[in-house]
Amino acid sequence: MLLDGTFQVQTFGFPPLEDREKSASLVTRLDYFGGGILAKEDIIRLAKMELRTVNEMFVILSDIWLDHEEEMGTWQRTRLCSS
Repeated sequence: MLLDGTFQVQTFGFPPLEDREKSASLVTRLDYFGGGILAKEDIIRLAKMELRTVNEMFVILSDIWLDHEEEMGTWQRTRLCSS
């Protein structure tokens, strides 16, 4: 955190690479996000969609208090949040 309250990333890492097919075969029947278990047709459709969206990101944030005005101002400065 900078003195002016701006959040600055010092290090950014990624999990180890893994073979998609092997991973998918192990977790196909798990419901990580509470949206239900996907049908095989949905998995195929989403895999095709994923190939077309090479410039997209999936960002996971934790312990963010969106109802605190001061914190929302900080996130707006990061450009991860728009209002």
